[in-house]
Amino acid sequence: MPPLNPPNNSQQTNTNANTITATKTPSQQRIEALSKALTGIRKCTREAHKSADNISRTGRVLNSLTSPATDHSAKLAAAARNLQEVQLQMTKAREMMECAVDCEPPITQLLQSAKSLQKATMMRKAQEKNKGVTSDTEMKELDAGEGDLNVMGSIIDVDQDVVDEAKMMMEALKDAYLYFDERKVMKNSDLRMDEIKNLYNRGVAGMCILINVKLSDAGKAIRLKKTTYSTRESAQQTRNRLTTALNDRTLLQSVGEYEEFLPFNRDEVHFQRVIFETLGDTNPRLAKLARSASLANKPSNTEDDSKAGPHTKVLNSNIDTGYMHLDTYAKTRKVQAYNAIDGYYRKLNNERKEEVARNSSDADDFDLEARDVVRCFEHAMVVIVGEQTVFRNVVAPSAVRGFEDGDFTENYRAALSSAYSHVAACVMERVVRIVDSTFYKQAKAAAGSVLGAGAASAAGLRILDGVRILGPTLAKHCDLSDQKAGMIKTEESKAASNLCIELHRVTVKGCQKAMENLTANIIDDPLEGARYRPSNAGVASVSSEVVTAVRMISKFTSAYKTVSKRRALSWDPQTGDSAGDLDAFSKYIVSKLCKNLEEKSKYYLKDGGFVAVGKRHIFMIVNMHFLLEKLKAPSQQFSGRKSRRVPVSSDLDGEEDYKITGSWFKQKVGGILEKEKAAYLDIWQSLNEHIVQVESGITEKERNRLLKARFSGFIEGFERLYFTHNKLIVSDDSLCRDMRVLVKEKFLHRYSNFFETYSKVQFSKKKQDEYIKYKPEKVEGMINELFEPPVQSYS
Repeated sequence: MPPLNPPNNSQQTNTNANTITATKTPSQQRIEALSKALTGIRKCTREAHKSADNISRTGRVLNSLTSPATDHSAKLAAAARNLQEVQLQMTKAREMMECAVDCEPPITQLLQSAKSLQKATMMRKAQEKNKGVTSDTEMKELDAGEGDLNVMGSIIDVDQDVVDEAKMMMEALKDAYLYFDERKVMKNSDLRMDEIKNLYNRGVAGMCILINVKLSDAGKAIRLKKTTYSTRESAQQTRNRLTTALNDRTLLQSVGEYEEFLPFNRDEVHFQRVIFETLGDTNPRLAKLARSASLANKPSNTEDDSKAGPHTKVLNSNIDTGYMHLDTYAKTRKVQAYNAIDGYYRKLNNERKEEVARNSSDADDFDLEARDVVRCFEHAMVVIVGEQTVFRNVVAPSAVRGFEDGDFTENYRAALSSAYSHVAACVMERVVRIVDSTFYKQAKAAAGSVLGAGAASAAGLRILDGVRILGPTLAKHCDLSDQKAGMIKTEESKAASNLCIELHRVTVKGCQKAMENLTANIIDDPLEGARYRPSNAGVASVSSEVVTAVRMISKFTSAYKTVSKRRALSWDPQTGDSAGDLDAFSKYIVSKLCKNLEEKSKYYLKDGGFVAVGKRHIFMIVNMHFLLEKLKAPSQQFSGRKSRRVPVSSDLDGEEDYKITGSWFKQKVGGILEKEKAAYLDIWQSLNEHIVQVESGITEKERNRLLKARFSGFIEGFERLYFTHNKLIVSDDSLCRDMRVLVKEKFLHRYSNFFETYSKVQFSKKKQDEYIKYKPEKVEGMINELFEPPVQSYS
């Protein structure tokens, strides 16, 4: 049973603790202190976590309260920005809509000023030509602008400021067009684009009028050189000059009497560059705008090209590159280029007529005409290079810059090439027609004449010589299709270079036709008539004409080879490297000549008479000897190569004293000569029938009778031969001497022996002197009078 008054628990506990403490060690006491501290920390941490959770819950509550306000604030900011952008777009749209109105005055001023300048220029040119003012029709075509047209004083001009302002307006129109093109959903965008197109077309028209006036009024892009070559060069001199210049790369400095130059000063070049840079936009999206301007009414040309003459297909044709300013450039400059080449050709024609009037030789006339055609080639090159200078300085700069920037459209670059080619093609077409008409006129003039046909053939080869030397360089200047220059090649841009090929083809074909006409004229040379078959059996005109023709053609062996390589000829069907050279042509015409001469000789028999047979043979002898003397080459002066027919010491393409070295020539002509000589000498051989020794053992009376018969027979035969054959003429002294020697060899020695033996015999009492009147010395003297040549032998 516990005590009635138990002790207090706390007291007891403290007592125990004190007891225990009093009994614990210091380490235990420190451990217990640390445990208590950790317990306190844990308690603080739990309280901190509770506080953090409370703060987090409070933040979430606050965030849920502020997020809707933030979203609304962002939306309000975006709405404010959208409103600002809309305001800007509306301002931009209003500016674009007002663009046509703002741009109209400067563009209208440009168009009116351009028209006024164009009309003033036309009136001035009309007065310069003494034609009075322009016609009403021309005036109606021009919507006359404002301003004073003082055509007798200084001509009004368009200021650079007007063009610069118009340029800015045109750029603004382009920007407006692109703006509405991107926003076709906008109301009235199509209407605005149409307004911009119309106004842009007016600006383009005004600028194109300025292009037309400036490029036309500038005139030709050539001028006379200070020093020129002789205009009366031979074919060899021309060939040497051009070949040397080609090898030295100074061809442009050596051709023609003119040189290229830029017919504008610096300000005028800048003036026109501004226009071309304005109209030559590179943005593909503006193609429709440029196309619409190209299809609009184009300005009237200040040059009258309606009477430019025949063969002007390119001149009178229209070009449509899709860019009005390029079309205007091409149309304007091609007239100037055509006038340059056509006027030069007409000037040469007039000068040649005066020169021919002083020297009426047809052969010289043909050669002079060919010389002038080659001069036209040279002049055409200068004209084309001059137009190239205009193009590169005025038209092309914007193309080069645009191409370098990488934003030039392919269509525009093709249009540039086509525009320039159109101008160059106009020149080349005129050159082709000049060559074509020259061959036609010369063929017509040489009809029926061997000498004329030979001269026409040589003239054609001289023309081909010029084409052969100048053609490649001329074609190079006709084609400016170069990616580095911002231009590309198209079918239209090949027009001028294709005409260079056509020029070569026409010339080669013309040379072939001319040589075929020569061979036909030789074959068809008339067989009768004193002009064609000499009554004295002398040298036929066809022989001398053939020799002259061969010599004229021989000056152009390289040109002939060009023809034979490209055309299958009737005498040389092979082409290419297997084609023959001039030797084949010489062989052909010589064989045809020999055949014609043989046919002519037969007509002497139709003349009748004792001398007919002799005439026939002498005719052939004289003509064959003539050919050998004129064309046969001494072997020691020539090389042994069969393909070479000119002296080894000569570096010329051909020579005046041309010789044929082929063995066929001596065999053909020499064989005919020897055959005809033998046939002719057989006639004199017949006299030997009468100078036969009298047989021995006969009576005196029979002997006298035989001697009388033989002397009288010889006298009769000799007189008949002599008095008929002494009318035959052998013009060449050496042949004349040779023929006399050959005639003597046939009977004179035998007659001398006969006369020496029987002239001492008295076989006639009354007429002895008559029977022996022809002493051998007298007969020899009479034979030495045969074939008496004229005072001057042929050369």
